[in-house]
Amino acid sequence: MTRPHLRWEIRERIARSIHQNFQRRRLEHKPSDPAQVGWNEHDEEYRNANRAQADAIYQEVASVGRRIVPSRSPAEKSWPVVR
Repeated sequence: MTRPHLRWEIRERIARSIHQNFQRRRLEHKPSDPAQVGWNEHDEEYRNANRAQADAIYQEVASVGRRIVPSRSPAEKSWPVVR
C-alpha cells in the first residue's frame, strides 16, 4: 500500500511554521543558539528535520481518516487546514 504524501507547498508551510515556533520558544531560553537563524539561512539538515516533523503530522492526521489541504479562505492566508 502506498502512503499518502503531503503536497510540497503544504509541507513547506508546516515545516516553516514548526521552525518559527521553535525560534519563538528558544529565544526566551537560549538567544545565542545557532538554530536562531531564518529558514533560508539554515542548512538543509535543519530544514529536513522540520520537514520530517511536518510529514509525521501529516501521517497522524491521515491515520484518523483526515487530510491536510490548503485553506480556501482568504482570511486564513492559505494556511493548511484539516478536513
